[in-house]
Amino acid sequence: MAVTLPYMPRRVNVLVVSPLLQTRTQLRSVFQHTNWSLEEVHTCRDALIALNGSRIPVIICEAVLPDGTWRDLLESATVLSQRSALLVTSAWADEVLWTEVLTCGAYDLLVRPFDVREVVRILSQAYLQATSPYATRAAAPAVSLARA
Repeated sequence: MAVTLPYMPRRVNVLVVSPLLQTRTQLRSVFQHTNWSLEEVHTCRDALIALNGSRIPVIICEAVLPDGTWRDLLESATVLSQRSALLVTSAWADEVLWTEVLTCGAYDLLVRPFDVREVVRILSQAYLQATSPYATRAAAPAVSLARA
């Protein structure tokens, strides 16, 4: 089934952060006929190296990584002043995780196995959001630092 991403005048970089070969392989197949470029890394540490000094508008991150979580990557990308849309992947369509993803400022949750049309739709919207001059990242939830 041929599904195309919207035309982009230049190559668009997407960072995939996943230790899972299946996730990376499925995403490669989505992008093989586009001008979108996937950079694949396995850990939070490697993702931070890739993000440092690079403009990557969309990051796809496994919910749990060998050295951290999607939240760690979201916080680090913010510190690096990356205005990237972060998509979290998981094998479970968990309402709690989905709510946490949206509340903390990530863009959306992609559930495996991926539906190609849904991935294309969400990635396209995430790219447009991340590159819009009017885009704002959702505020992180307020955390009380007061001691009981």
